[in-house]
Amino acid sequence: MSTIWKEKNLSVRSSPIRPKGVVTETPEQKRHWGITITDQYEEIAAVTVVSYDYVDYLQLAKQDSQWLIVNVIWTDNRAK
Repeated sequence: MSTIWKEKNLSVRSSPIRPKGVVTETPEQKRHWGITITDQYEEIAAVTVVSYDYVDYLQLAKQDSQWLIVNVIWTDNRAK
């Protein structure tokens, strides 16, 4: 997943990226995700990513004007 953060409104743009030759069992129509910025304070943020297969919780920190993922925890998406 590639992510671009805009400082003023902390918006997110994402796109599916898969290394060449990698095969997935997830059907094309189910390869999507929702991204929610659940909290942000100055240079730290919490983000939730929900895809067909997983639910991810990310912690981010801003360093040298760039947002970095510092921690990720995930589980299977049982709602599918």
